[in-house]
Amino acid sequence: MPCGCYPVSMRHLFAPLMALLALHPAVIPGRPAPQGSSPEPVPTVRVASDDARKMTAFLASSSACRVSWEVFLDEPYGGEIRRYSDCNRSWNDEMPLLSDIVAEVFKDPARRRQVRTLTWGRLAPDGAKDTPMAVRLALAAAGTLQWSRTLGRPKTGDINRFIRDLANEARIYPELETVLAEAGMAVTVRTVEKVLVGPAGKTAFFEALSKEGIRSADKIPFDCQVWFLLAPK
Repeated sequence: MPCGCYPVSMRHLFAPLMALLALHPAVIPGRPAPQGSSPEPVPTVRVASDDARKMTAFLASSSACRVSWEVFLDEPYGGEIRRYSDCNRSWNDEMPLLSDIVAEVFKDPARRRQVRTLTWGRLAPDGAKDTPMAVRLALAAAGTLQWSRTLGRPKTGDINRFIRDLANEARIYPELETVLAEAGMAVTVRTVEKVLVGPAGKTAFFEALSKEGIRSADKIPFDCQVWFLLAPK
C-alpha cells in the first residue's frame, strides 16, 4: 500500500517517530496565539533526523491533533514528503499544525529546491469525521456532465486521470494551497490511485451532498489516495 494511507492504528504509526523525537528533542516555537483566543497550547514543531533512513521528521501536536511530515532529500526517496495525521475530529484542528510544519520545512532553501512530492494518503480515511476534500471531489464529479452518476465512472477515459484533473479544476484543496503559498510553494494534484465509488447515500457526508441535489442512489467518487506535486512559486 502506498505511503500515507494505512488501515492500522495511527497511534501505532506514530510510535517510531515519537521514539526518534525523544532522542532528538529539538523544538521550534510555533506561531503566537491570537489575542482573545482559548488557552489551547501554542503549536510547536519538533524536529529529528534519522540518518539510517536519510529522513528528517517534523512533528506538531495539540490536545486535539497530531501531524507529522517525514522529509526525504536523498535517494531512494529523494524529494518526497510523507504526511501522517491523527486529526479525525475536525479539519480545522490540523491546519494550524500544518502551517507551522510547512513554515519550518520550507525555510530551508535546499528543501525548497528538492522537495517535489507530498504523499498525502486518503481523502477520507477510516474514522475521519471531517473530510472537506472528499466532499468537494464528490460535488465536483456530480456537477460535471463528464461523470455518469448512474454508472459511477467518467463517460470517457481513465478514472484516475479523470479524478486527478477534476481535483485540480475544482481546486478541492484550498486550505493546503493557502498554507503552502505562505511558504512560497505551489501545489497541484500529481497522481491519484484507488478511487472509491459508491452510492452517495452510503457516504459519511451524504447530508452535505443532498443539500446540493445529489440523490442517495447517485454513484459518486468519495475517496482516493492522493500525491501532490510541490514547486517553488
